[in-house]
Amino acid sequence: MGPGPSVLRAGAVSGRYIGPELRHYYRTAEDFRRYRPDHPERLAEIERLYLRYRRYFGHRILDLACGGGVLGAVLAGTGAAYVGVDANPDMTRSARQFARSSGRCLRFVKSDIARIRLTGRFDTLTLLGNALGHLDLGRREAALDRCESHLVPGARFLIEYRDVVGMFWNRTRRRGPYVERHKRGPVVHRTRSVDLEEGEIRIRARPTSGGWSVDFTHAIWSPFILAAAMRRHRWELLRRDPASRPAVRGRLPEAWNDVYRK
Repeated sequence: MGPGPSVLRAGAVSGRYIGPELRHYYRTAEDFRRYRPDHPERLAEIERLYLRYRRYFGHRILDLACGGGVLGAVLAGTGAAYVGVDANPDMTRSARQFARSSGRCLRFVKSDIARIRLTGRFDTLTLLGNALGHLDLGRREAALDRCESHLVPGARFLIEYRDVVGMFWNRTRRRGPYVERHKRGPVVHRTRSVDLEEGEIRIRARPTSGGWSVDFTHAIWSPFILAAAMRRHRWELLRRDPASRPAVRGRLPEAWNDVYRK
């Protein structure tokens, strides 16, 4: 028998371990190019999101875990001042290249959002694309602490996230593994263990054809968990909408959009 598949230890994808493995994850089990402004489907998704929640956007936006800066591209024609922050160098590099090539005045910072040093003041925070799944409670609170003194009174925070509790509930009601299709073809994400004390699930992603695998962790978030955590920082929930299909025959929405006010 030949050697087994290579395994990338991508624990850094969890909020507790931000590091170079984050880039490896988005080059293997995920496709970072799906989060760039030149990806038409993601651009259309963010455009719809902005139109739906436009009333909550101010003039100075801080986009946490901004990916390739798709929100910045959508906001470029609105006159808003935009700053995007992401720890993944592939993402920030792509975002800056797009801003330069399109002649748009957008600022991008490569940084862990729990450690970033900010200047200026903002009236809008965003955390989109299920980036919350990369943050355990400690790192999420550290990120909010960093932002605290840079927010104007009444600032808004739009968070797009997966309901991990709802996802587990729905998975118990159907057969077969969870399959996602990215640049390497069908990729199966299988849960290896659940740690309720740490609030995370440990997952192995591997293509159906074999050849490589990635182990990573995903923080456990759900609407009731997030709301309780936000109240600790005196954020008031203004609005909550399912971002996926509503409950049908016992099925729960697997993603939500929350809007909070400081």
